Amino acid sequence: MENILLIIISLFALILPFLVVKVLAFFLPVSKKSKNKNLKNVYVYNFIIKENFQKLSLLQELNFFRSFFTPV
Repeated sequence: MENILLIIISLFALILPFLVVKVLAFFLPVSKKSKNKNLKNVYVYNFIIKENFQKLSLLQELNFFRSFFTPV
C-alpha cells in the first residue's frame, strides 16, 4: 500500500512541473518587440528545473535520514 502511494506521488511530482510551466507561461507578460515568442517558456522552464533539483536533493536527504529510522 505504501509503495502504491509512493508511485502515485512520484507520478504526480513528474507531471506537476509541466502543468505549472504551461500556466505560468500563459500569464507571464512578454514584450511584443520580442522576436523569440518562446523566450518566456525558456525562463519558466529554467526556473522549474532549478526548483525541481532543489526539491530532489532535499528528498534524497530526507530518504537518507529516514533510512536510519526504518526497521529492517
